[in-house]
Amino acid sequence: MKGVWREIAFVIGSGAVIGAVAFVLQGSDFEKALAPPEEASSAELEAMLDGETPPDAVNSGEIPVPKTVSFLDVASRFFGQPGVHFIDARDIGSYEAGHIPGAILMDAEKLDSDPLFDQDKIEKLPRTDVLIVYCSGGQCDLSRRLGTNLVTRGFTSVLVYEGGWNEWTEEGQPTEDGPEGGSP
Repeated sequence: MKGVWREIAFVIGSGAVIGAVAFVLQGSDFEKALAPPEEASSAELEAMLDGETPPDAVNSGEIPVPKTVSFLDVASRFFGQPGVHFIDARDIGSYEAGHIPGAILMDAEKLDSDPLFDQDKIEKLPRTDVLIVYCSGGQCDLSRRLGTNLVTRGFTSVLVYEGGWNEWTEEGQPTEDGPEGGSP
């Protein structure tokens, strides 16, 4: 019986500590990290295509959260445009099974665990080009994680395509498979 009370006390104490930490972190960074990403406006997308830095890309000391972009904008505004790079955040097996044509493979999980992973690819990408990061779509969060990672590395025009690979293929868009052929 003592063990049960000890476990209950542990759970209550842990909850109190977590609550206190959440209260302390309740500033804008904490709220922003938990909020769903905002979709980029038409004006922001046009600015990116014109090579301009979006106004909120300037580092304000807050947690960087890349904005999202819809399928319609990805397919009609960005696909095939110069200065736009599609970044596939999935693993190599998923990439080789099929990806958006010309996409650059950048495994988000490996980059999370090793900040120097794919460093050569990252260094070759122009910091002001538009990077559209995608993964499988749906519940996949690899694209958001990788997008945030790229923003913290100084890229100013990063968008997350949340529909990802699944939506791209469902909409009948062009695909390719096999190993990565090009470089940024």
